[in-house]
Amino acid sequence: MHIIMNIIFVTFIVILRFSVVTSDKYKNLPPVFKMEDYMECIEKNHSYCKINAILKNRGYENNYLWNLINDSINDKNSYDRSIIHRVICVPKKEALDLQSAKKFAELHLNEEIKETNLFALVEEIICTAKNKVKIIEFYDQLLL
Repeated sequence: MHIIMNIIFVTFIVILRFSVVTSDKYKNLPPVFKMEDYMECIEKNHSYCKINAILKNRGYENNYLWNLINDSINDKNSYDRSIIHRVICVPKKEALDLQSAKKFAELHLNEEIKETNLFALVEEIICTAKNKVKIIEFYDQLLL
């Protein structure tokens, strides 16, 4: 019985070690979700915008982070790390229309990830500002 308990314990430790290694490998990637403070944004009379963006490689073949992103896309047990979600505060002067809000959001995201050799393309943006909601999606851009 003692041998069986030792085998179970060792198996548990090995499984725990591999799960930690798997989750640790993505720690250098930009976080999947990130939110700025809603109340602070609305109090300043700015727009609060939900953004879905796609991460792209800047063209470097040996980009370690891009390889991790590709691994996450192909791993059915992992979240697709090529898609990031943000909710940011867009200043009133930058949110005159959805195109300017999208441009601000892309600049904001790309500043956040500038050290990664990746860039972000905003696919969808939904903004709200004191009872106003604006939505733009990738397919809407084709018509603009």
